[in-house]
Amino acid sequence: MQKTGKKESKAAQIVIDKMLSRPERIAVEVTRAGDRAGIDAYIEQALNEIVRRWPETVIIRVQLKASTVMSGPSGRKRGGPAGTPEYQRIKIVREWLDVQGRVNQEVYAQTHGISAATLRRWIRQLRQTDKL
Repeated sequence: MQKTGKKESKAAQIVIDKMLSRPERIAVEVTRAGDRAGIDAYIEQALNEIVRRWPETVIIRVQLKASTVMSGPSGRKRGGPAGTPEYQRIKIVREWLDVQGRVNQEVYAQTHGISAATLRRWIRQLRQTDKL
């Protein structure tokens, strides 16, 4: 075997999207990233089977320039909801300290969209940092 000096990409990705336009006709969009050797034959086998089952298939091929990794739906944020700003936490805790004894802690917390445990944690954290 002769070395060519060109490094073969080890990663490749294929995305095949089917869109029904009529029961007997579908559109197939094939998005491909990477230049792996056996990938073309695999794509052709899959597309030939689709065309055999739906003769009126429209095939759209898209070649991506850079290799991409699709791990999930785009636009989704990981790590949970954004935290409450500190100035808002201080305001909620100070109001709680003013009404404490007249209002149930769980009821007060629920009216501000937090749990009683969160309210207690905020009180503890703000006292530790001398912000109350």
